[in-house]
Amino acid sequence: MKRILLSLALLGSSYLSAQTIIYVDKDATGFNNGISWLSAYTSLETALDNNTVTGAHIWIAEGTYTPSSKSTYFHIRHGEKLYGGFNGTETSLSQRNPSIHETRLSGDINGDDSTYNTLDNANRVIRINPLDPASSSNGDEVVLLDGLTISDANSSSTTGGGVGTDYPGVYQKGIRMYNCIFENNIQYSQAAFNFYTSYKDPVLEVSNCIFRNNRSYTSYLLEFRVTYSYQNDSYATFTNNLFENNDIILDVTSGGGIGGRFTNLSTDEFHIQYTNNTFISNKNDEDNFYKTLFVVERANNFNSDVTVDMDNNLFFDNENLDSIVMNNNALTYTKYIDTNCKNNGGDWVELNNLTGSIVNTASPFANYAAGDFRPTTSYSTQGDTASYLSTWTAYDLAGEDRMDYVNGTIAIGAYERGVTTGLSDMNLDNRFQLYPNPAQDFLKVSQDFDGEVVIAIHNLRGAKVKSEMLRGKNATISLNGLMPGYYFISLSSKEGVGTKKFIKL
Repeated sequence: MKRILLSLALLGSSYLSAQTIIYVDKDATGFNNGISWLSAYTSLETALDNNTVTGAHIWIAEGTYTPSSKSTYFHIRHGEKLYGGFNGTETSLSQRNPSIHETRLSGDINGDDSTYNTLDNANRVIRINPLDPASSSNGDEVVLLDGLTISDANSSSTTGGGVGTDYPGVYQKGIRMYNCIFENNIQYSQAAFNFYTSYKDPVLEVSNCIFRNNRSYTSYLLEFRVTYSYQNDSYATFTNNLFENNDIILDVTSGGGIGGRFTNLSTDEFHIQYTNNTFISNKNDEDNFYKTLFVVERANNFNSDVTVDMDNNLFFDNENLDSIVMNNNALTYTKYIDTNCKNNGGDWVELNNLTGSIVNTASPFANYAAGDFRPTTSYSTQGDTASYLSTWTAYDLAGEDRMDYVNGTIAIGAYERGVTTGLSDMNLDNRFQLYPNPAQDFLKVSQDFDGEVVIAIHNLRGAKVKSEMLRGKNATISLNGLMPGYYFISLSSKEGVGTKKFIKL
């Protein structure tokens, strides 16, 4: 995970120098003015409301932060950059680790979602809206969300649960979301996020993120809408993301489009790029009109094409997906699917309409039941390397090298195959035992693998949090530094890979 953070940070290095840093730590005990970790704000809402600096960096320590009421939210007005994953002592971005130090921005104001009481949750978690229209520099900044878990919004009447703007949009250049998790958001529509903008050349970048267990009452997991432009094309890029178990709740005939909606009301083209993403167990209602992955809509202008380019994506066990793209206002001169879509795979028969697809009903994952979404050998080298741009991050969703640079190959989906297992692709889950489980400070491993054995521990977001060589047939592994929760431990040798789940107390 640290490698992902560094790689993506370098992409945005142009706004890392000479920037104001505002510190937020819910446990801080100093002056609470945000000038240091010791005197950090304890409220993220207050830190953002008090900020007047365009493009300020907000460093947020581990813990859960909630809006103050159901109708309030964390308000981004000045193109702020929000970073999570700190323990509250770091002096550089590269020192943080969101996998261990989770920073959660939650709509669960009263902390009672465990009892299924979600109606009192905040309508929205983050709102993006430059407040000062006289300051054009606010709009020129690209909002950044990095290393955050955004969860638990709930509203049956609003849109954009995790992150949202309001129609007709804002004069904000764009938004980048890296290393984030969007989960358990419930919304009338666009449960994860929406971004409406009237900026001259807007951009949306989503990389190495997880979208899971989000529910929209009527339609769409997300939407990017361009409401105006100045003769410039618009771009949305999604790379190395996992979309898992998101669904449409109601059987409204106008609903559906679980993957998202892209709306182009400008006079120029709108380019949508999905590369090396994984889609698992997402579902439209069977009575939805848009039983499709994406819904697109365009202005009644000859140049307002919306094109979707899909490369190296992996699909499995999704429901009620009758098509890749469905248009909301059919025009005879509209094109939707780019002719260069290449090398997608999984069990979705619609992929047969694209070039180089590998379609098979068998699970494409190393261990689907255990949540190990690394691809099997059938998909581990079949991606199109030319479709993965060198300007994107060099690491997959688990922090492994995005490509096999020795053999010059890339996998299909958000994860690379990982540890090489030689000629064998054996599943060795039954060749080792764990105890105690649940475990608190240590985990004992007993195994009978041949040769050298490497252990790797991943959290539920797929990030590797620990790796070491196993010493002997019986070994003790320290769990110091791991947050309480569920983890997967994998043992790899020349024979193959075995994986089990354990709980850290």
